Amino acid sequence: MTSSPTRMITYDPEADDPFDGDLLRLTDYDVLPDALAANLAGGRHFEIRDPLSFPFEDVGPDFWTTPLLVRLPDISGEDARSLFDELLFRRLTVCDLLTASVGLRDQLQQHYGFPKSMFVAADHRRSARDLEIADRVAVELRRRHSPLYSEWPLATPAYKERLVVATDALSRAIAEARPGPSASPTVELRGWNVRRFVPSVWSGLRRIVEYRPIIRDRLAVDHGETGVALVAPGKDVKPLGVDVGVGIDHLKLAGAGTAQRRLRSLFQSVQSGGRLVLVETFDGDRRPNDYIDLLLEVSTHRLVMESVSVLSCPDDEVASAAVFSLTKLGRRV
Repeated sequence: MTSSPTRMITYDPEADDPFDGDLLRLTDYDVLPDALAANLAGGRHFEIRDPLSFPFEDVGPDFWTTPLLVRLPDISGEDARSLFDELLFRRLTVCDLLTASVGLRDQLQQHYGFPKSMFVAADHRRSARDLEIADRVAVELRRRHSPLYSEWPLATPAYKERLVVATDALSRAIAEARPGPSASPTVELRGWNVRRFVPSVWSGLRRIVEYRPIIRDRLAVDHGETGVALVAPGKDVKPLGVDVGVGIDHLKLAGAGTAQRRLRSLFQSVQSGGRLVLVETFDGDRRPNDYIDLLLEVSTHRLVMESVSVLSCPDDEVASAAVFSLTKLGRRV
């Protein structure tokens, strides 16, 4: 089967005709183990019309870096979590779309923190034209900075692949910071462009600290009914309040003085014995060593580096981002 640059694939067990406009339609025979990898190869967008019978457990890693549209059956939230929790829901990003009944949508938003923008109408369809436009936007963004750190998520494999790499590293670092064998750590998220990471850290998310009023307004629309506190810096953020403080791109738009103040505030919000997990991009003259020196300065040398995950994708010539995980010295309260 020959793939094209804008190839779109849909899984529809009821399909009689394998071609439907821009879509290549797969049936149950096309997703059998011997045929699955070949038939999914080269896909730029996957639409799953019957997730109950789709073999999510057999797909390779490339599947999860491709934008998905999953049409969920009309079932309860409890049944949906039982069927699709680790199989699907915990693998989704803000690049993916879902169709669901109103009741199911509300329950998934509450449980997983999926933003409203991830849910579309039942008759929603992506076209090859949509992918072409998104590709052109991605090219323009790449000329200025990495597409991983663009303001808005793009429904392209290039953007989603970088987002998956970053969220996987971020999720691992948060999981390692759990306060007990079975307890989930409480998480505070703050920094630049936190919107793309909200689903990945949702399980313990207590509050989002966002500096820009326009982004707080957008977050309020997307997450206003999910129980997460959405606050401006310095308001209702108690010191020593969370197990994990997640900082996103404090150096991206801030000068040295501003970055120092923001990192110090994040450090103060984490209790002793807790973790700081920091996603940072290094553009221009800023170097990782300078960043570490800044962290030690704002923490008065009360941080211990636990791990560093370099974020890189196969087509990246130079890795320009990393996830730092640091423990705050002191006795946990």
